[in-house]
Amino acid sequence: MKTLKQKTANSQRKFLSSTDWSFKEKTEKNEYHKIHNYPATFPPQLATKLIKELTKSGDLILDIFCGSGTTLLEAQIANRKAIGMDLNPLAHLISSVKTEKYDIIKLKTEAKKIKARIESLRKPILVKINEDYWFDERTFNSLKNVKLILDTIEGESYRNFFYVALSEIVRKVSLLKHSGFKMHKDKSKKAAFNIEELCSRFFFPQIEKNILKFEKLNEFKRPHETKVFLQDSRIYNPQVRKNSAQLVLTSPPYGDSRTTVAYGEFSRLSLEVLDLGNKKYEPLDSKLLGGKRDKNSVEDFLELNLKEIHKINVAFKKLIKTEKDETKKNKVRRRRLDVLSFYNDLEKSFCNAKKYLKKGGHLAVIIANRNVLGVKLNSKKILNEILEKHSLVYLESHQREILKKRMPSIVNAKNMKGD
Repeated sequence: MKTLKQKTANSQRKFLSSTDWSFKEKTEKNEYHKIHNYPATFPPQLATKLIKELTKSGDLILDIFCGSGTTLLEAQIANRKAIGMDLNPLAHLISSVKTEKYDIIKLKTEAKKIKARIESLRKPILVKINEDYWFDERTFNSLKNVKLILDTIEGESYRNFFYVALSEIVRKVSLLKHSGFKMHKDKSKKAAFNIEELCSRFFFPQIEKNILKFEKLNEFKRPHETKVFLQDSRIYNPQVRKNSAQLVLTSPPYGDSRTTVAYGEFSRLSLEVLDLGNKKYEPLDSKLLGGKRDKNSVEDFLELNLKEIHKINVAFKKLIKTEKDETKKNKVRRRRLDVLSFYNDLEKSFCNAKKYLKKGGHLAVIIANRNVLGVKLNSKKILNEILEKHSLVYLESHQREILKKRMPSIVNAKNMKGD
């Protein structure tokens, strides 16, 4: 005779195996998430499916790489509590705004005040340009003057709402090419805007779009507050209670940010305009997973005796041994350290995720495989081995097709049950 727990587990497996994870159908729900563009987001329907199947109303959902807040908002809409973490100040800003509950009348009132102040601005303040390669000087001054006006808005959450609208237009009015998230200059692009043109063509329309999205969002009750931390997932967060999350649902980076999804490059100009993050403008990519090559830490990681990591290490060492060109040999050494440093950092992050997870809870991870210098990196197998080291029990994995190919075409979604 099957127990209730066994029946529940079997129904979850049936649900997961029968789900079409590509989510080809567009729904209105997708629009709620489009207050700001962001790299490598996954469909909100994917989060909704997992949240509704693996949790109940009032449960806590945690995302340790929350990005632009897809998991957090879907948890809110499904009447769940949610906590997010991300080391990128821009991701922290977007997620905080996306999960805020706004008074629409107040937003519209503030928007009118901003418009009036910009229209009455007689002499914009001249600002020293730090990014003259990526901006026309007039455009940069326009952005900075809008930012100074937004700084006067009362209430951090309302200031943040308008900061997000300003951030969303930064790449559009810069000299960056629109395609992709990496930084490539478009020399033929018209990117010289005074403050009136910048606001009328880009900023005010973006505000209106975002207000409309929140009007729709306010139709949901969203009774639970959401917390978003500017937090390195490799460092344990004492503000999140141990054994509190019923579901950890997350999509970690697929490799170091320099060579995969360019979170640092994507965020750089917004961080400059909004004065977010390190004032010395230390490259964000160097702070993210795998951003620093630490030989000693990597040697410690290799002592975990993970079979898949051992195979990768051997493959890179063979490449180094057989390479005759010293310059190329050094490149392989660096790439080996990049790869191992990334998985070392990933192990630290999921070590903490285990601490937050409830006994009997679930960990669902969306992750992709890679190929570096001909060495296949099976991220699914590596993550399975890492999680087994932390006493998490593997249930199953599913493949899904990525419809917009700004990333690898196959991603693995997997569930690990807590002990």
